[in-house]
Amino acid sequence: MGRGPYSQAIKAGGFVFTAGQIPIDPATGKMVEGDVKAQTERVLKNLSAVLTAAGSSMDRIVKTTVFLKNISDFPAMNEVYGQFCRCSKIMSPLNCNETLEWTPILRQPVKP
Repeated sequence: MGRGPYSQAIKAGGFVFTAGQIPIDPATGKMVEGDVKAQTERVLKNLSAVLTAAGSSMDRIVKTTVFLKNISDFPAMNEVYGQFCRCSKIMSPLNCNETLEWTPILRQPVKP
């Protein structure tokens, strides 16, 4: 889903650390067109796939940071975000071409 030679997720110390996610359609390899809601949905679907591959899920997120290019997109992003995750939000503007990026930290399930 991402671009470049890096890991989508790394497990360490009972956590899963993911690479930042941007709204790339894995079927086409291209950025999703449309508003921030469409892009947020694509990012969260991509993130969910990365977490599943790492043996985790969205409900295990303990921290996430969302970078928005335009803070006025927050309500629309947050509406979609709320459908996927019950986590806290920390907002900061971007200085790049992406509309948004997700960088979560997750807790691994403890095995008996």
